[in-house]
Amino acid sequence: MSSIYLNQLERRLTQTLMKEDDSSAPPKSICESVHLENLNMLNANLRRSFGGKFTHPSEFADNKEMLLNIKKQKLSKNEWKAVESFNFNPKRKTSASPNFISDLFELMIERNALTNLLNNGWLNTDIINVYFNMLEERDTRGNNGIQKSTYLPAALFKIYTERNTLGFDFVKRWTKKVHIFDMQKVYVAVNYTSTHWALIVISIPEKTLRYYDSLNGYPAATSLMKMKEWLSEVAKLENFPYVEAEWKTSVEDCSKQNNCNDCGVFMLKFAEYIADGLSASEVVQKDMKEHRRKIAAAILKGYIE
Repeated sequence: MSSIYLNQLERRLTQTLMKEDDSSAPPKSICESVHLENLNMLNANLRRSFGGKFTHPSEFADNKEMLLNIKKQKLSKNEWKAVESFNFNPKRKTSASPNFISDLFELMIERNALTNLLNNGWLNTDIINVYFNMLEERDTRGNNGIQKSTYLPAALFKIYTERNTLGFDFVKRWTKKVHIFDMQKVYVAVNYTSTHWALIVISIPEKTLRYYDSLNGYPAATSLMKMKEWLSEVAKLENFPYVEAEWKTSVEDCSKQNNCNDCGVFMLKFAEYIADGLSASEVVQKDMKEHRRKIAAAILKGYIE
């Protein structure tokens, strides 16, 4: 996991490089005081609402159909009520909860980010990072506490590929605590022009880089080539015998979105389903509304069911 400093640094860089608008956010001191005063109480209430249970997908290793059916179940009325209580309408005055709703993995999730998620808006990097971190924690827990997969920070690909002046020497610090070539899988959030998300899944044992895109209108081959370059740089740091010709790339068949808003949700669910041993083609447009609710529920609970 990234340190507090690196998360703060990434947030500032992302806001600058991806042109995120924080002009509507209240002053930091106000946000933090309200957040610290209310967070423990809110988490306790939410965990009571959701039951606080944890089931890992590995328990369904021999029955993928059952796992898929469970993943497609909708939130209960009580669960949805707990999520909806955080769906802030700026036209309605309220002081029921803080401006920051969660500080999972040392990342602050603001109320407007959750509102965008629940109202068919774009997902920002904080949502992506928190969900990636929860997936990583879940994968590690299901492997008896041994980390076998890593989910890279959401801004790494964009900064490495689009900001040549920063280069690998800058982004290498984001994986300083993880030995990439000791992992089984590496999940990379790919961002294009701050408007679209796709996914690259690197399998270290198989020596493959697989690309998943719910739009298929972006330079997949270039993105895969850049990640192979990144792998070669990591290999030098880790003294891994990397031979580029041995690593294969592919553009995978996956479900497509029919709007301009759901790419981030598709990307997160592609990663989740692949980590669960399911096909990315099982993530479909008709389930997007429920997927958004479940992502919000996971953030509010602090773990992925």
